[in-house]
Amino acid sequence: MPKVSDDFMRDADASIARVEQQIAAAQEQARRGQQFQRDVADVRATASSPRRELRVTVDASGRLLDADLSDAAMELSPQALSRLLVDTARAAQRQAGEQAVRIAAELFGEQAGATERLRAEIADALPQGGGTNVRWS
Repeated sequence: MPKVSDDFMRDADASIARVEQQIAAAQEQARRGQQFQRDVADVRATASSPRRELRVTVDASGRLLDADLSDAAMELSPQALSRLLVDTARAAQRQAGEQAVRIAAELFGEQAGATERLRAEIADALPQGGGTNVRWS
C-alpha cells in the first residue's frame, strides 16, 4: 500500500479545519437569524397625531395593533380623521421599521446585506415626507 505524504496530510487537516470554521460560521449566522426573528416579533411602535387626537400602535410588519381616539378626534370630519389616522399609522410604521433595521444592524452589522435589504424595503414601502407632522410616543 502506498504511503501518504506528510504534505498531503497537512493539506487534508487544513481543509478539515476550514470546513469546521465554515460550519461554525454558518451556525452562528443561523443563531443570529433566529435571534432577529425573536427580537423583531417583539417590536412595537406608537405614534400620536400632532394635537393628540389619536394614537396608534403597530408591530414590526406595520400591522395596526391599537388605535386610541380622543374626544377631539370625534370632532374632526370623517375625511380629516381618516387622513390623520393614515398619516399617524405611517409614522408608527416607519418607527417600527427603523427599530427592525437597528436590530438587524446589531446582529448582522450595519453594512450587511440583510440589513441593507431591510433598510431598502422599508424606504420603498414607507417613503419619507408628505402627510402631517406626527410625533412618536
